[in-house]
Amino acid sequence: MNAKHSQMLRKTASSPIAFVTLRERVGLSQELLAAEFGVDRSTIWRWESGSIPIPKMAVFALRYLELEQQLHQQYLKEQKKKLRLKKQKRLKKNKRRT
Repeated sequence: MNAKHSQMLRKTASSPIAFVTLRERVGLSQELLAAEFGVDRSTIWRWESGSIPIPKMAVFALRYLELEQQLHQQYLKEQKKKLRLKKQKRLKKNKRRT
């Protein structure tokens, strides 16, 4: 992890608004995130309202979920592209036969 990325994570850890934005970008409700982290929903609410500090590990875990989601979406796009190319190749092969 480079210094710039590390600095960004430290800033994010202290920003409830950024945490909410990240949670929503991942597509999780407070309830689902609480279940994922093994905490009560009220804990998530307190982090997001600024009542208590957001643990750095919570930010890292949420960023990990975001990264995992992005990688999965990228994998699905690549698989669709492979299928499309395979289909095009098959169609070209069939045209040559006729």
